[in-house]
Amino acid sequence: LAYDPYVTPGSRSASGVEICSLKRLLTESDFISVHVPENDETTNLIGTRQLALMRSNAYLVNVTSPAVVNASALADALRTGAIAGAAMDVHESHPIAPDSPLIGLPNVVLTPHIGGATVESIGRHSVMVVEDIRRFVAGKRPKRLANPPVWSRRR
Repeated sequence: LAYDPYVTPGSRSASGVEICSLKRLLTESDFISVHVPENDETTNLIGTRQLALMRSNAYLVNVTSPAVVNASALADALRTGAIAGAAMDVHESHPIAPDSPLIGLPNVVLTPHIGGATVESIGRHSVMVVEDIRRFVAGKRPKRLANPPVWSRRR
């Protein structure tokens, strides 16, 4: 099951995933993985009401943005056993604030935004950095500038 507000519920993706309402996704899924952009429509997408719809044996995984899942509501749901557990790879601050309501809960896994750091992705990023350093040393503009306007102001 998948929820997408821009796709008609009842349709199927090319991979056979059934598009449904958010309510159905939350009530029928054992694992819910959140992958949405952070914007006005997705801020607090998962809060007290949505967590209450989830099964008590369900797990929530957020790898997208801390603004999408209400951390206080999630901590309450985890403490009371309303849901079985959660994994969070994104936090309101980096490192995670020491007073986060999620720290210390036995049914939550907290990673410092490195959940996607596989051997392959680390290798790929390393190659990209080396390529851009070589371009810079050769007097060429790096392909992946974090702040492109500074390139024209270099000395």
